[in-house]
Amino acid sequence: MNLRQLEYFLTVVAEGSFSRAAAALHMTQPPLSQSVIQLEKQLGVQLLHRHPQGVSTTLPGSCLQARDVSCCAGASGSRSRSGCWARAWQAGCISLPYRHSPGRTCRRC
Repeated sequence: MNLRQLEYFLTVVAEGSFSRAAAALHMTQPPLSQSVIQLEKQLGVQLLHRHPQGVSTTLPGSCLQARDVSCCAGASGSRSRSGCWARAWQAGCISLPYRHSPGRTCRRC
């Protein structure tokens, strides 16, 4: 996972669609889509539900969004936090706050 992939994912979620996110990022939709797919493959989870009307986050996608929505602001700290998060997720053991319900966590182990 790199900061660009994280930024792209967060923009897609914020905009609600790949085409609007691509416009906001001043790029075309295919490379944006490929970057998010690559991120999903690296993490081994589906982050987004793709619908004709746009996208919505899966539970892992919501966890990633909740954990890293502030990470793009402080690049040096976020790079290590994101890398740590990715390693923990790949190891199958993680506890992150679930954005839509304060106090709830999503756990894989």
